[in-house]
Amino acid sequence: EKLIDQPPQDFLIFHSTRSDRLSHRPSLAIGRNLSQASSQLDAQHDAHPMIRPRTLLVISSCNEADATQEMLRSIEKLSDEFDVLVVDDHSEDSTASQVKKFGYQIIEKPEPKGLTHSWNLAYKLAVAADAYDNVIFSNNDILVPEGVVDNLVRALEHHPIVVPMTSRLGAGHNPEQSLDRACNLREQVDVASSHPWNVDRIQRAVPVICGAGAELAFPTSPRFGGFFFAMRLDAMRAFEYSNGVFFDPKNVLFGQENALAELLEAAGLRIPISRR
Repeated sequence: EKLIDQPPQDFLIFHSTRSDRLSHRPSLAIGRNLSQASSQLDAQHDAHPMIRPRTLLVISSCNEADATQEMLRSIEKLSDEFDVLVVDDHSEDSTASQVKKFGYQIIEKPEPKGLTHSWNLAYKLAVAADAYDNVIFSNNDILVPEGVVDNLVRALEHHPIVVPMTSRLGAGHNPEQSLDRACNLREQVDVASSHPWNVDRIQRAVPVICGAGAELAFPTSPRFGGFFFAMRLDAMRAFEYSNGVFFDPKNVLFGQENALAELLEAAGLRIPISRR
C-alpha cells in the first residue's frame, strides 16, 4: 500500500520553540523541494538563521482530546528546538481543533488506519522533507519536561535510537524505563511524577535522586515502550521494509516496538535508555 504519493505541496510544520511560535511563522516545509512555498520559507530561514531545527516530534492521536491538550501545553513552554507534527487517526472528538488552536500542523486521516500507519506516514514525510536528522515518535498523552528532547538528541549522536525514563505507569511493559525501578523511588513520588505540576520538578531532581551514574543504560530484553522514542534517520533507513515504510504494517495497533527491537537486536543493535 502506498502511504502517500508525494508530500502535500502546502504541508507546513510549525516550529515549537517559544520565539518562533509566538510569531506563528512556519519554519520548515515537508517536501520543501516540491513545495510552492519553498522560496518563501527559504527567505524566512535567511531572516532567522538560528531557527532551523533538525528534529521532528511526531505525535500520534486518536481521540482523547483532553490528553492531547495537556501534552501540547507541556511542549508549548519548552526551549528545546524541534518541529511538531500531529498525525490523527480519524478522531471523532475535538482533537483536531485543539491542535489547530495551539498552532501546530495536523494530518487528519479520512478513515482510521491504525498507529503503525500513522508512524509510517510521518516517517515517509520526514524522509521526503530532507530537512531532519532525527524523528521522535510520541503518544498524545505524554507530558514532556524541559530538556528531554535535547538530552535524547545528544544521545542520538552516539546511538541510532534512544528511549527515555518515565513513571511506572508510563513504562508499561518495559519496567526498565521506570524511574521507580531504576532509582528506587518511593511509590508516592513515582505516582506524583505523572502530575502536570510535578513533571519539571521531577526532571530537575533526576540527577539527584538517581545519582550521578551512567547517563545511558541498556534494557535487559529486546523491547522498549513506544510511548516516546527518538531515532536518527540516517542510521535507521537501512531497516526500512520497502519504499519508505519503516514499521511493519502487519502490526496495525500493537507490536510495533517489539518487532523493531527484535529487528535491531538481530543486527547487533541495542536500544539505550537515557537516564537524564
